[in-house]
Amino acid sequence: MSQVGLRISEAYKLDLADIKWDLGRLGKLHVHHGKGARGSGPRERMVPLIKGADRTLRWFIEDV
Repeated sequence: MSQVGLRISEAYKLDLADIKWDLGRLGKLHVHHGKGARGSGPRERMVPLIKGADRTLRWFIEDV
């Protein structure tokens, strides 16, 4: 998940419903519990699966 810039505290809260394969060219992750900037609180965001993260995520879901 470091390939797409997720923090550990964001990545462990993801589940399969947060993977949006149909958004964008490679898919996106819907991060519900993101880190807010300068104390503004957590923010939701969509993170694109770049730098081969889509292949890594597919491998993890299908084989592990």
